[in-house]
Amino acid sequence: MKRALRQHFRDLEERAIRILRSEGVGDDRVKLVRSFSMRYRGRAYELTMPYRGRLSDAVEEFHQLHVARYGFDLRGEDVVIVSARLTAYGVIPKPKIGRLEESTNRPKPKQFKLIYFGEAEWVKTPVHWRPDLRPGALVEGPAVIWSDESTVLIPPGFEGFVDGFRALRIRRV
Repeated sequence: MKRALRQHFRDLEERAIRILRSEGVGDDRVKLVRSFSMRYRGRAYELTMPYRGRLSDAVEEFHQLHVARYGFDLRGEDVVIVSARLTAYGVIPKPKIGRLEESTNRPKPKQFKLIYFGEAEWVKTPVHWRPDLRPGALVEGPAVIWSDESTVLIPPGFEGFVDGFRALRIRRV
């Protein structure tokens, strides 16, 4: 069992390293994490924990985790390994995101829509296309900013500002 388990992890690790290398990840940046999902025989629920190389340690850690999660353990019962997993990833350097220069501007809306705002009732509301908003853009609410990924509503009494990282910041005015 122990030999088969070691071989299983070695096979997984070799395959994972090959895949990461093919994606340009250097061996010095590869991280491999072994884990087990375990349960007591006859039980339906399982717990996942890291496997650090010794099966007896993993079983003991399982008992301790079971007590922490459920308030008891069943040390006399068989412990079953439901799955042995390997998580492999490449550590990449933190990207350098440059801050763009902000220049105050008030973009022109692409269109207007009637939108219902409770107390204000129906309001002719400007609709802006998000990719057109450059750093420094200021959009007074009520307004809608839309893109392929999202739609943002800026209610009356708020404004949206695009910062140097192209993040949209909404604040009460």
